[in-house]
Amino acid sequence: MGIPAEQDGQACTFTFQVHTRVGYVFVSQSGYPASEAKVLAMQDEIELAMSAAGLSSVVFDNRKTEAPPPWLRAIMWSWMGNHRSLARVALIQQDDASRKRSMDRATRAWNGISMSWTGRIQIMAFLDERDAEAWVRSPAASPP
Repeated sequence: MGIPAEQDGQACTFTFQVHTRVGYVFVSQSGYPASEAKVLAMQDEIELAMSAAGLSSVVFDNRKTEAPPPWLRAIMWSWMGNHRSLARVALIQQDDASRKRSMDRATRAWNGISMSWTGRIQIMAFLDERDAEAWVRSPAASPP
């Protein structure tokens, strides 16, 4: 059976680019991510970039994406929770409602997948790329 390539008639239009920057990996995304294969490919590229540069922080620019279906969102949260090298994740959102929703989902993922996340991975959502970059590059574990 597998996971559908389309969800509710909406085709996957997801694209991404992974770039290594000073202190973190930057992932720009756009479109509707309804394909498990594309998300897994993105995760593989992120892991390669992190490993090659010895990095533990990732910034996801979600400003041009549409909300993924719940099953695909669960794949992403599970990947983050199981990634042993990942220490900080910044999410750049297009508006304050999306930012707040991301923080709520991160909290639920921490509680639902593994309480070990709380001490190991820090996740914060932002509206501005500069704020996200400053946070992932800062030595202190402080919210924005």
